[in-house]
Amino acid sequence: MSRPFNKELSLRVYQTMIEYQAETGFNMTIREIADKMGYKSYSWVQYYIRHLVADGKVKQHGKQIRAIPQPNN
Repeated sequence: MSRPFNKELSLRVYQTMIEYQAETGFNMTIREIADKMGYKSYSWVQYYIRHLVADGKVKQHGKQIRAIPQPNN
């Protein structure tokens, strides 16, 4: 059974990553994203990260993830 995709949640994950990078200059870990958004499960974060990678909004190299700022359309 696959999970339903929630575009709003995907954008919240992306925005959380962008804000953290702007504030600290560092990338968030999956654990930090889940903690900041109030979730105990990390698997849902990994699910949305995979979608963001497919959309080209996030780059992933091994375990490192980096949000790519997108111009406003």
